[in-house]
Amino acid sequence: MAVTPAILLAKLQGLDIPADVINHPAVLTVEEANKYTGDDPGVDVKNLFLKDKRNRLFLVTAEASTKVDLKALGIRLGIPKPGVRMAPSELLETVLGVPLGSVTPLAVVQPTASSVVLLLDQKLKGQHRILVHPLTNDKTVAISSDGLEAFLRSLQREAHYVDLEAQPAAGAGQADLRHLLPTNSNTETAEKQAESTSEARSSSSASTTFSPAANMPIKAKSANAKEAKQLAKAESVSPPLSMQDLATNIVQQVNP
Repeated sequence: MAVTPAILLAKLQGLDIPADVINHPAVLTVEEANKYTGDDPGVDVKNLFLKDKRNRLFLVTAEASTKVDLKALGIRLGIPKPGVRMAPSELLETVLGVPLGSVTPLAVVQPTASSVVLLLDQKLKGQHRILVHPLTNDKTVAISSDGLEAFLRSLQREAHYVDLEAQPAAGAGQADLRHLLPTNSNTETAEKQAESTSEARSSSSASTTFSPAANMPIKAKSANAKEAKQLAKAESVSPPLSMQDLATNIVQQVNP
């Protein structure tokens, strides 16, 4: 069952997490939201919902001015090219349970978002008021980083603060965020089984080699050659009779 904005706010209250709610018309961007929250001293954030070619999903919540380099982030996560890119918009509702313009770190409360990796900008750590949507873009909630961490703990999640503007380190240490990738034992098992099947097929094909010229197995071709050789040998032992020898034989049979 999807978590609604009302259920989310009730959960925050039940966890004794302070959360000031600001009501306003629906907004799609930080700039639009600032028209209604501009006087609030809280930190504005932007949210990026990303995926890689293996369909692993990532939710990045960054301070509004942070420059997020997706190419660098993919390398730091240890994801091969093409790295990470924006997830299709239809996944917003099917996975995060939010419409366009309502993406929020609080969306990991959804049961369908259990495998989504949440990355938090390190600039948010220690902030007293972080402005996020409560699963809907006609409201904004001001919550502290401590409150956000407590919320994540209630979901058996850990808050992963990351320097989103850092570039990959040189050498083997460039994938410094690889440990945050989700593990899927079923997927790994399926991949190993596929590799084993491919190797078995290759081995089977190699054991039966075909001769392109005769379009038949070499073993069968060798058997035919052996038979031809034996026939030729028999013919050499008993050569065919000439016409003169044949006539002599007939005379001998008539006049023994």
